[in-house]
Amino acid sequence: YKWDIDKQKSIKVIPQNIADLLSPIALAFWIADDGHFYHNGVFLNTQSFGEDGVKLLMEALKLKLNIEAKISKVSKKSQQFRIFISSKDLELVKSLVLPHMCKSMHYKLGVK
Repeated sequence: YKWDIDKQKSIKVIPQNIADLLSPIALAFWIADDGHFYHNGVFLNTQSFGEDGVKLLMEALKLKLNIEAKISKVSKKSQQFRIFISSKDLELVKSLVLPHMCKSMHYKLGVK
């Protein structure tokens, strides 16, 4: 968290070294906590971060885990963003995270 003097509150920020911290285990926990399966892909709910933070997370996914992701607005008028990993990279995601994920959370990747 970082103090935003203009808003007079603490805001969540993504550390600049997030790629160094990201691992298959971290992604497994992230999906279990903030992910959901949608149309053969996975949304990562990142609405509490700004657009720059979400882009930094997407760059980390690509750099560290070779996962292509897209930024998606929650709605046309919204200034909230989330990450979408399409079906193209879903098998890669599954191979990375399923060994580290509780079976009760597999549904978040479309696995029954």
